[in-house]
Amino acid sequence: MFNAFILCALISSNSVSLFDSKPLYTNPLANPRSPELGLSIDTAKYLGERIYFLEGIIGKEVPIVTHKSGSLQLQLGLEASTWVMLGYKDGAFPLLTQDFYFSMPIYFRHGRFSGGLKFNHISAHKGDGLDGVVEESLSQREQDKIEELEDHTNADIAIVEPKTYSRDFLSFHFAYDYTIKRMKSRSYLQGGYIHKIFPSDLKRLFFSYGMETKYKMEDASPYYAHDITYNQDMDSLDWSGQLGVLFLSSEDKLFESRMAFTGYIGSDRRGQFLGRKIKQFGIGLFIR
Repeated sequence: MFNAFILCALISSNSVSLFDSKPLYTNPLANPRSPELGLSIDTAKYLGERIYFLEGIIGKEVPIVTHKSGSLQLQLGLEASTWVMLGYKDGAFPLLTQDFYFSMPIYFRHGRFSGGLKFNHISAHKGDGLDGVVEESLSQREQDKIEELEDHTNADIAIVEPKTYSRDFLSFHFAYDYTIKRMKSRSYLQGGYIHKIFPSDLKRLFFSYGMETKYKMEDASPYYAHDITYNQDMDSLDWSGQLGVLFLSSEDKLFESRMAFTGYIGSDRRGQFLGRKIKQFGIGLFIR
């Protein structure tokens, strides 16, 4: 209802525009839950075994209505994304996990300052191939026991039971842009409170700080970004980072792409792996 009221207020004004090409506030580059389009090859250890997998992202930030009043701009938007983790076994790419995200944000921009207030939903689902990854780490005795149970019950035995993972949360976002010579940078703060969560016994706050900087060039700009988040649900301080090159990053382009080395150290944010510590590294291509 609150977003509907804001929408009506924006449309009733004369200084409005619909479906602008860019949001007033863009999500952090290094945050592992920023919506965009991407594909990366990653590696991490799972149950003591090093595995390699593909991680795909299909997501978008969509500005809907923008209101301008002097130097202050307000915008109602929509964000949606899915993260898909694909393994590799015997020439096939089994689906391991998938996470879904939806958000209704209200963005703002005033000079170098930008940010937003969001109502978010995220949930996760176990993929068909997760048992295959776990099976490779089991002893032959354990594998034989599972096969014996399956023969006896005439049913497939799930090695990894799916978790109920879902959360609705409010979040605030605040960023400041600055330029020093040819270095264009941004620092930001984020935080939120989860008001509906499964598993229900988890704690509900999170806070993060991050920065991004790129060396301004005409067509390709080297960049670095990192994000440090305290997630109270796992009582964990999590770091993620990217080092790469931004392409098509001039202000008049409708989209930008980047190729980067990626890293993540901390609590796994994929819902089906929630609670595990992970050190994950990879290389990927991302488009916004």
